[in-house]
Amino acid sequence: MDHKNNTLSFFAKWISVLYRYSQIFVSRNLGDYNISGSQIGIIYYLLRNTGVSQDEIVKNFLLDKATIGRHLKSLEKNGLVNRKISPDDHRFHQVELTEKAKELIPLFQKTGMEWNEILTNGMTTEEIEDLKRLLLKVVENVLIEFDMKDKCKELS
Repeated sequence: MDHKNNTLSFFAKWISVLYRYSQIFVSRNLGDYNISGSQIGIIYYLLRNTGVSQDEIVKNFLLDKATIGRHLKSLEKNGLVNRKISPDDHRFHQVELTEKAKELIPLFQKTGMEWNEILTNGMTTEEIEDLKRLLLKVVENVLIEFDMKDKCKELS
């Protein structure tokens, strides 16, 4: 097997492992709230961008409308977001956090910090910064490959 194929399987395997265990960690720590890591990301986004449309959330997370729609439906069912018709444009729904979601933010932050501690355990500050830089470069390469170069400026 040549170096490139070996590298491909290496990346695929370990990215998959990280993703799986991040989901397990979130489920283990936040299972009582029936929420996924992706949904926590949406909650953080809404904390900083209140009243945005579902389309704006789609653009930010680089996911399709159906996926974001399912996440929002679940969050709404769990009482964490409200969707209401925009007074400015009746074709769009504005999405906002509920008070219940805002009360849970410290718990979500604690869980995220614990996961980051696990990921970076034993690393120096310099190694952590290198890892961030390299991961952003990988994502940038993917965005360019999929003709989404305009999203690269949002990576910082």
